[in-house]
Amino acid sequence: MYQRFNCNADFLKLRYQLTYWLAGAIDEAIRNKINTVFLIVQEFHSDKTNEEKIAVNKSDLDFFVNFISDAAYKNLNNNQIIGPIKNQFTKQINLYIGKYQKSLE
Repeated sequence: MYQRFNCNADFLKLRYQLTYWLAGAIDEAIRNKINTVFLIVQEFHSDKTNEEKIAVNKSDLDFFVNFISDAAYKNLNNNQIIGPIKNQFTKQINLYIGKYQKSLE
C-alpha cells in the first residue's frame, strides 16, 4: 500500500480505513473500466454521539482529502461532494469524495 502512494511519508499518517477504502474503490474501477468513483462518508448523530470522536474523525478525513487531492482541497464539509480529484493517487480516475450527515433524533 505504501508504494501505491509513492512512498510519501504522509501516507503513514492516514487512517488505514480511508486508504483501504480508496484503494479498493480504485482497484474495482480499474477492473471494471469505470472512469468515475464516488466515495461517500455517512455520519450519523444521535443523543449517544461522542463529539470528541466526531472531531477526530473530521480531522482525519480532512487530512486524507488534503493528501489525496495534492492540497487542492483542504477539507470536506457536511453534505458536500468535492472533486473531481484526478492524479497519481487515484490512478487517473475521476474521484469524488462526499460527506453526508444525518441526525437520528
